[in-house]
Amino acid sequence: MVIVTLHVLGITYTFFIQFFTHIYETRVMGYDQKVDLQKMLYKQLYLSNYHIELMVP
Repeated sequence: MVIVTLHVLGITYTFFIQFFTHIYETRVMGYDQKVDLQKMLYKQLYLSNYHIELMVP
């Protein structure tokens, strides 16, 4: 249980780093925010589900 919790916290931590990096890129570079954010959210959800299934037998 502790390993799973730490892994999930690490994934949410990297997600927030990606999120703020994404906000910075959209402010500076002017990317399309909505589409990129949706792609990133779906990708992050898929990765977190995948890792949780790996950690929990």
